Amino acid sequence: MADAARKSGGWLVCRPGCYQCCIGPFPISRLDALRLREGLVELGRLDAPRAQRVRQRARDYLARCGPEFPGDPVTGALQEGGEARKQAPATSMPRVP
Repeated sequence: MADAARKSGGWLVCRPGCYQCCIGPFPISRLDALRLREGLVELGRLDAPRAQRVRQRARDYLARCGPEFPGDPVTGALQEGGEARKQAPATSMPRVP
């Protein structure tokens, strides 16, 4: 986390007491999604077992949280607006270990 904080500077919004993106879904941009995809491909080249563990954690998360996912669990697209918050408020999402 320290390395991410150093590299991100003021863009990193994590701070003591916040937790939402650590335990549940949160919106990301298409550029973020592309970076994540590319990073996972690169991780697969550098450390295949670790990349497989990341993929398995994502599959496990979807198995646990898919029915309560506030959007489309296949595409990962989150719903927006008040209806999405009513449908699946953050407090209804299970905690991720």
